[in-house]
Amino acid sequence: MSDKSDIKLYLKPYNGLGNRFRVLASAIVFAKYFNTELKLNWTSTRGFDDTPLKDLIDIDYFISKYDVKLISNDEYENAEKSCVLLHKKFNDVHERHSQTHNKEIDNSEKQKRPVYINDFFSKKWNEVAVRTSSNLLNVFQPEVDSIIPEAWVLYSNIIKDIKPSKKVLDMSSQTMKKFGDNVLGVHIRRGDATNTDFYSEHKNKYSSDVNKYIKRTKELLNSKYKKVFVATDCTNSLEMFKKTFNDRCITYEKNFNESVWHKQKQGQFDARVEQHLLSCTDYLLTSEWSTFSDFAKNYSNINSEII
Repeated sequence: MSDKSDIKLYLKPYNGLGNRFRVLASAIVFAKYFNTELKLNWTSTRGFDDTPLKDLIDIDYFISKYDVKLISNDEYENAEKSCVLLHKKFNDVHERHSQTHNKEIDNSEKQKRPVYINDFFSKKWNEVAVRTSSNLLNVFQPEVDSIIPEAWVLYSNIIKDIKPSKKVLDMSSQTMKKFGDNVLGVHIRRGDATNTDFYSEHKNKYSSDVNKYIKRTKELLNSKYKKVFVATDCTNSLEMFKKTFNDRCITYEKNFNESVWHKQKQGQFDARVEQHLLSCTDYLLTSEWSTFSDFAKNYSNINSEII
């Protein structure tokens, strides 16, 4: 292997588990392209509590395989003072567009994009920091497909290497014993997708309709699957499933915490347990706007449908 480059790459992922895992996997793709270590700051932000990464994934396996170094929040903040801030370069061009949902982008900002792309991929910047909730491969589309043709295959392999920690496996074990064969997995996202003006306005797209889930679950339990495992951030949805499917409904017992968009979300360890359990089912019914269930699907290559 060639010597490591002098480029320094710093990452601070934002938001919930699904977002953070996709950010991490995509950043590693670029760390490999630059032949450098990824310096990762995994700390509480909007959308996430202070659960350490070692409680969520098999950290020793992961950081040894992918040359990742965990750094403190102070180390990251200090690094930003001398780094090119990738999120500042591209927020106006890509992330603001995606996060404000098709808000018009000024042409002058669009014109800056080729310059940023060239500077980034030509390795002009020696120190780069990014804080984001976006998959960086999407941020750099379509250029990444021609410059790093193996990017998406590598990304998929990295996702599969984000293995659950022993703590997660231990906490999952009692629920797993109830699965048996042919278990349907259901993820219903409602909490933070109903707690802002924007999501209330667009609730048909971004918040799950539990009645549609129940209807489709009935069809699948009558035709192929024996039981259903339900993961949700909504107590009412969970109670409806329990009442409808009785002992065919499997749940992971947890404390429900208020989930509000762009605010810190408690209960991330329990969320990780549920995410792992979803990845152990045989088929998934998922919410349209959720990277949480996307990770479970991609981790285990599970067929799925969006409700």
